[in-house]
Amino acid sequence: MDDLYREYLLDHYHNPKNKGVMKNPDIRKHDINISCGDEVEMFIKLDDSTRKEKFDDQRIEDIKFQGRGCVICMASTSMLTEELAGKKISEVKAMNTDDMLEMLQLKLTPTRIKCAMLPLVTIKKGILDKESKE
Repeated sequence: MDDLYREYLLDHYHNPKNKGVMKNPDIRKHDINISCGDEVEMFIKLDDSTRKEKFDDQRIEDIKFQGRGCVICMASTSMLTEELAGKKISEVKAMNTDDMLEMLQLKLTPTRIKCAMLPLVTIKKGILDKESKE
């Protein structure tokens, strides 16, 4: 891995973007990677101007997280929050492992892939929870 990119990952780990708690989020979900103990809680506020749209077409206005874990997990969570701001729910639902690995620009072992995927998996679970209530 390129040293400059390694520094970028470490910067996201030490200075995470969008870290914090959100009051009254539209979507809130907590999850743990039981294989290593990484833990994240995701908070999403949907854009009020898209609320009349069907759920999949609503956009993310704000996204925050709190958690603890390894460099891969925390950096991927920070990076993902930046990536998802302004995205439609349908775009989030379409994301997969390849998208996360491309964002991270890393080759990871299967165990480490679980670390990188925790934030996206958590958000998708939160989306499913929200859909089941509507």
